[in-house]
Amino acid sequence: MLPAPAKYRLERSNTIIGNSAMEQLYTVQEVSIILKVGYRSVLQQINTGKLSAYLVAHSYRIPESSVMKFLDINKVQRVAV
Repeated sequence: MLPAPAKYRLERSNTIIGNSAMEQLYTVQEVSIILKVGYRSVLQQINTGKLSAYLVAHSYRIPESSVMKFLDINKVQRVAV
């Protein structure tokens, strides 16, 4: 699970479906808290295709793997001076 500030830490149980654990899904608000950005910034990343999400009952659910991939793609590479 991605680290979040202590006051926003979410307690979740692992859901088992069949023989494998279901991947953690986050709401837009939870991702905005984890990444410390605005709610609309997360929506913009989803709408531009930079952050993949599922649309469930008129609200987005973002898999943890998508958040990790987004962070990996946007990692700043330090250039030697």
